[in-house]
Amino acid sequence: MAMTQDEVKGAISSLDFSIRNVQRDVTMSALSSEVNRISQDLVKQGTRLKELRDQGYVFDDELELKIKQNNANWQRIKPSIENDIRSYVNKLKTEMNQVDETMRRLKSLSASPVMAEPQIKRAKDSLDILSKNAKAANDAVSSRFSAIKNDVNAINTRLSAVEWMMNELHQASFKLMEVEAPVSALKVSWYHDGKESKDDPEGILFLTDQRVIFEIHEKIVKKKVLFITTASEIERRVGFETILAHVERGEHFQEGALKGKSHLRLIFTSQGPYSQTQFRVNSGSNSEFCRLISRIQSGELLKNRTEEVDPESLERLRNVPSECPSCGGLVSQKVLRGQNEINCEYCGFVMRF
Repeated sequence: MAMTQDEVKGAISSLDFSIRNVQRDVTMSALSSEVNRISQDLVKQGTRLKELRDQGYVFDDELELKIKQNNANWQRIKPSIENDIRSYVNKLKTEMNQVDETMRRLKSLSASPVMAEPQIKRAKDSLDILSKNAKAANDAVSSRFSAIKNDVNAINTRLSAVEWMMNELHQASFKLMEVEAPVSALKVSWYHDGKESKDDPEGILFLTDQRVIFEIHEKIVKKKVLFITTASEIERRVGFETILAHVERGEHFQEGALKGKSHLRLIFTSQGPYSQTQFRVNSGSNSEFCRLISRIQSGELLKNRTEEVDPESLERLRNVPSECPSCGGLVSQKVLRGQNEINCEYCGFVMRF
């Protein structure tokens, strides 16, 4: 049965829609934007990393080399990728012109369904071939730089996480010791008793090379209009902190909403602030946080520093007295790098070293 005039118009409209969809692949505009974005990111990454080093981030010592290698590799392959894009686009545009010509003939016959019907089939066939060729061209070029794109994206993600941590530390209610180095941070909700509720305090769980510090962030309402908050500020205070020597281990697990929510449990030694405590992780990797705790405690992470630990602070640790010169009590507390005095647990005498 022959097509009606309305069916011909509907087919033309559908073909026009499909042509608009395939134009992006024909021009390879998304790939061109991706190439430009990678070039810009590689330039920025070196600057971003230097700023973090200047702020005191000393880990991920392999990042400088990775960024340098990615830059070199990109400069080597980028010209040929751009040539490939130009070559494919020229070929695809020629095919696109043929499709456009078929569509012009079809539209001129739209008032005659009998003559338009075979032209519709030719247009569909031409468009299908163009669509397949355009997809194949995009896939071929994309595969040439997918590895470096993934690497650049991973470094961007890492730099963003460290930038966020350093910004939070800049605003924190506590200060790091002179030779204490920040490692990682998570945005969390603290449910110490093991039972979650909507009133659980939120904040940041910081990990340094010597301590774990949980800072509570409480929203304080400053002004309301008709029961609607119009002005507020965040009050920051330390919920708890302990040295890593008092952390036995970190445990990560998934729970709630079909186990889609990330959680973290810290198990402490007898000298820790609690036997254990728990957090729901709202942003960041709970498994990576636990892995970093283990790497610090084993000494492995110290090998990934961009600069050595201050020798003077290490020498001070070796000079910590084993007993109080005032009362003779044994010194059992752990001493952190950067400390230069401790109080006797028995008589309160201040021992400097």
